[in-house]
Amino acid sequence: SLLSIAVNPDSCKGCGLCLEVCPDHALEWAEQTDETLDTCRNNLAFQMKLPEVDPGLIQKHASTGEAQSAINHLLSKTAYNSMVGGDGASPGDSTKTAVHLVTAVAESAVQPRFKAHVDRLSGLIEKLEDKIQGKVSGTLEINDFESFARRLDRLPKKGVTAGDLASVVGPAEQKADQDALKTLSDLLVRLKEQKRCYVEGITGAGRARLAAVIDPAGGAFWNGTYPYNPHPHPWICQLPGDAPALAEGVFEGLTRKVGAELADCRRAELELNDSYDPEEHGAILNRIGWKDFSPEEKGLVPPVLVLARAGITRWDDISALLSRGYPVVVAVINTLGLSVSRETDRAVNDLAFHALASHDVFVLQASIGHPGHLIQGVTECMAAPRPALLHIYAPDPQVSGIAPEKAPEQARLAYESRVFPLFKFDPDDAGTKLSLAENPSPEKSWNVREQITRDKTGMESSFSAPLTVADWAVNEGRFRAYFKTISLGQVDGSMKPLSEYLELEPEKREGLQAYVQVNDKKRGGVAVLVAPEMAAAAESRLKQWTALREKATTTPVPEAHSVQEAKPEPESPKQEPQPAAAPDQDAFRTLTEKLLWLSGFSRDPEYFKQSLREYITRKKDSESNEDISTRSPSG
Repeated sequence: SLLSIAVNPDSCKGCGLCLEVCPDHALEWAEQTDETLDTCRNNLAFQMKLPEVDPGLIQKHASTGEAQSAINHLLSKTAYNSMVGGDGASPGDSTKTAVHLVTAVAESAVQPRFKAHVDRLSGLIEKLEDKIQGKVSGTLEINDFESFARRLDRLPKKGVTAGDLASVVGPAEQKADQDALKTLSDLLVRLKEQKRCYVEGITGAGRARLAAVIDPAGGAFWNGTYPYNPHPHPWICQLPGDAPALAEGVFEGLTRKVGAELADCRRAELELNDSYDPEEHGAILNRIGWKDFSPEEKGLVPPVLVLARAGITRWDDISALLSRGYPVVVAVINTLGLSVSRETDRAVNDLAFHALASHDVFVLQASIGHPGHLIQGVTECMAAPRPALLHIYAPDPQVSGIAPEKAPEQARLAYESRVFPLFKFDPDDAGTKLSLAENPSPEKSWNVREQITRDKTGMESSFSAPLTVADWAVNEGRFRAYFKTISLGQVDGSMKPLSEYLELEPEKREGLQAYVQVNDKKRGGVAVLVAPEMAAAAESRLKQWTALREKATTTPVPEAHSVQEAKPEPESPKQEPQPAAAPDQDAFRTLTEKLLWLSGFSRDPEYFKQSLREYITRKKDSESNEDISTRSPSG
């Protein structure tokens, strides 16, 4: 079993988000004292000295096929520390959370590839040393020892190579091919230096597993500044809008570097087999490029990650980069999720749908509210060398008007309410190229949830209702102008639940107003009237969801204005008479509520219960008074 509860003190900003998302109160606020601070520091120092978790164990628990299990990739300390502290991000910044998850998966995916290559280098180095040793051993049959000693004295005291040793062998001795020895010696030096770069590197952490290209537009100042940034890997940030073009250059530079290293590996293999021919192999090895790499060798090119912002980085620039076919990962962070302005909403949210049209790009639309789906999708994205677009919803608490610790909950509501549906498009998956499996109730238009309300008297009740776009938007301060709260007792016949309102044809909506029922902590269940602009935004999202369902399956999906499940066809009159069907419970409930409303009661069940209790109480009091008045004086 695996157990890990960890808060990185180097990047903690005291936002309380970890307490909000951690179940069972595993993390709680505590008063900071000198004693507790010393204890925590000692515990952290001990934890950092512990060895890395066995990659095989992580892979076993992270590859169960379930999206939620993919989070176990973060148990690797190297992967978890793919981002560190020291940046200027605001407390609870969801954008940083999204970037951290992507970079952690990149680290986790590349580590095994680099380890396999180090093993390959170790094998080549060992075989080359044996080959050189054999050549030198056959060379050193010395006849004139005095002449040989004088030539040895001319060699440097340290760092003598096989080529140097071959140069002192005189013409009278049996000597090996000096050029061959020098070639093997130089090749051995280059392979050892290559291995040192992968194992140690300049910083001691080995070869970088990631290269980031940051678009500074959209306020992403916290991850594109020097020296205060959270990136332990190489990154570049220039002018707004330049990131896609820069990424292409970075990828070509990395490919050229890896190509030169792989040329040495291939040359060593040919030399060991005594099959290297300068005329045949020399030109080929000098111009080895991306198309000449094997699938394993392509995995040695560190992923190039473009960090962009939805609505800021132009789609034309992103599209041009993806069309190159390079395995560049473009991560577009979406902090809005929805805009009531059609133009703004399209600019911010249509990126993933544009990418679907190319049919050869891996597309993932994810949310920090479902980290398992995000991590699993990025893992699959890193498994094959192909261009990829990641469209990630990470609500900005300051812009959206929500508390920082509520950002994960709001991100979860975004995909549950069809505001930001989750999907994955894998061009290599011949079966289900487009998957909507991680959305709740993917076969239905709306996801139905049950809410528990509590009135002023403490009485609890529950109700089930479709979770619509308005149920998500009502939690954000920026949409306050599009809602009006009323009591459930004020709901009348001119008001329709938003899900039912959108089922109507446009001409049948005249004179009606849409509303949603929500749970208010102070007032219990209330109704919230939805402005026409918000209803139009909800309808647009419903049509978008319908289009996704049609693309994911071959079965046509009803239009947005008729989203109810199809009713069975009436029975043929030639069949035998059937017993009378049970009354339609929905129709019975609607009729009952309508009669109650006509009788002066609201259609709200809680209001009706309260009114009914008051009516019964008054009735009993009236009967009691009537009994007293009719009693005789003698009793």
